[in-house]
Amino acid sequence: MTNPSYPKYPWAILYDLESRGEKAVRKSPKRGRSSSVVAKKNRSYMLTFEEIKLIGDLHHLLGRALHPANVTKSQVIGAALRG
Repeated sequence: MTNPSYPKYPWAILYDLESRGEKAVRKSPKRGRSSSVVAKKNRSYMLTFEEIKLIGDLHHLLGRALHPANVTKSQVIGAALRG
């Protein structure tokens, strides 16, 4: 038994759904990485060779202490600015 409100041809059903507009289209959530909780802005900085070596040493020490977690040099610089 067929429903009289729908035509018996599949292409007609599809046309009916498409003609309804956005009501028939299901919106999916955004793809990709979610936005960060902490607002960040790109900055550039200039360091001396001694400061670069110090950050590298701190990066190595923190990386070994927090293994297997990954520590970036930007995180080391951020921690240094907060401390």
